[in-house]
Amino acid sequence: MSRSFNSVTLVGNLTRDPEVRATQGGDEFCRFSLAINYDYKNANGEQVEGVDFVDISVWGGLVSVVKNYCHKGKQVLISGRLKSSSWEQDGQKRSRLEVRADRLLLLGGNTQSSEANSSKPTKPQAQASNGDEEFEVDGEYDYNQSEIDPEDIPF
Repeated sequence: MSRSFNSVTLVGNLTRDPEVRATQGGDEFCRFSLAINYDYKNANGEQVEGVDFVDISVWGGLVSVVKNYCHKGKQVLISGRLKSSSWEQDGQKRSRLEVRADRLLLLGGNTQSSEANSSKPTKPQAQASNGDEEFEVDGEYDYNQSEIDPEDIPF
């Protein structure tokens, strides 16, 4: 049997604030949509801007990162996989294709106003990986390269 490969990496802006919910078992998850802009030439040869909207779902440890640091307009990099689901509603079969995020990287500056930002945590946030861990940076670091002795590098 051959193996498949399912990997998606997107950079875009949140179109709305994330909706955080919990399953009946108590597991938290959230959903939001990303707007992904692109340029192309139309039939007349004119440069045109387009946008695609992609639904994202986040589970596990990444939910707390999304709750605390993501908001409408925030630019993020999402890495994950395509996930399809189907259900029946009002006698009609429905389906959805979304990206289930495994990694989230916060990009760009803070797009909130300073008044709205006062309710958000002020610690810088690093990348959370595998949806299980959250890494926070305590304090500010000065990575002064002049203090590095090339002889100390093991390779």
